[in-house]
Amino acid sequence: ADDPLYALAFQKVRDPCVVVPGVQSHPWINSIVGKSPGKATVTVMASTGKTASCEVTVVPGPTDMRVPESLLMGKGEKYTIQPEIDEGSLADFYYYIDDDSIATVGEETGKITAKATGETNISVTTGNGIRKTIHLTVKDAPKSVKVADNAGTLKTKFTKKLKLGESYSFTPVLSENSGSQLTVKSSKKDVATVEPDPEKPGSYVVKAIKKGTASITIQTFNKKKATITVKVS
Repeated sequence: ADDPLYALAFQKVRDPCVVVPGVQSHPWINSIVGKSPGKATVTVMASTGKTASCEVTVVPGPTDMRVPESLLMGKGEKYTIQPEIDEGSLADFYYYIDDDSIATVGEETGKITAKATGETNISVTTGNGIRKTIHLTVKDAPKSVKVADNAGTLKTKFTKKLKLGESYSFTPVLSENSGSQLTVKSSKKDVATVEPDPEKPGSYVVKAIKKGTASITIQTFNKKKATITVKVS
């Protein structure tokens, strides 16, 4: 602030990162680049002798990234991509969509807004160059969501009885030609839990934990609901 044109940057510890001088048009702007895991103190000194410092912690970059292979959304829905990377690593993520007439995506936030029905691809890239592609399908907003009861009839409400320790798998069914990300939760996780079924994409598994009653709620982005009342004995 006192004399930015002549500001200099230096470090007390040099191994974890390096200060890169700015380009010619902005000679007082410096970039910090991570080199190896560790900590460094970066200090800026003006020609007046005044200084400001910050501690920089460098952690490993990811070796892999996990995102959904595909997404099904309803027109008007908003959804934020949440990439998963190696535990203890750190990365910036950058997003690009092939056809922004179908949906838009925040270049740095990963927030998708579905605009029109159709299909397109979204690429997700980490700062260190790992790239994955998500196939996005946008359909109409759902008019209902239902689940098959014990007799195989699609309903928005029914009761399911389970023995202690038993599991039950179900697949939500949206109204025709519609799409949505779903929020699926249990009202009492100590009685019955619900998780995505790892063996059946789009399905969920309810596990009976202790005796009692719990409600499993399946909800679309536009608040269409189905409820399974689970009674554990």
